[in-house]
Amino acid sequence: MTLWMTGPATIESHIAPGLRVGTEAVGHPDARSICSLLVLITDDVDAGHAQAAKKFVHYNSLPTYCIMLDHERVEGPADVALLGSEQEIEGRILQIKDAGAPDFCGHPFGNNEQMTCTRIFLAGLGGEF
Repeated sequence: MTLWMTGPATIESHIAPGLRVGTEAVGHPDARSICSLLVLITDDVDAGHAQAAKKFVHYNSLPTYCIMLDHERVEGPADVALLGSEQEIEGRILQIKDAGAPDFCGHPFGNNEQMTCTRIFLAGLGGEF
């Protein structure tokens, strides 16, 4: 199962338990989910948040995403985006993994330099995530 715009609270309380029950019922208890979120390595989290809020505002009008964002108790995509230092983002990815999504796919955003830095960071995580 691939998740988009779904944070760790929703994964832990809603997605992971339902996936376990459903996959065990059909004989595939080893099914996995992959969490996909926006990622930006930045020293200016507030500016990154504002950029994500503006660029991805259209998700606030799509019912499927609104349901997941409501479960997460956030206002929009910028609130589930992973923003900050490499260490902060790695910690957030570990939270997602611990919540029940063992695989992660980051979607870099920002200017070209920011996206390059974020891609290099994500590639460096390798098989750990």
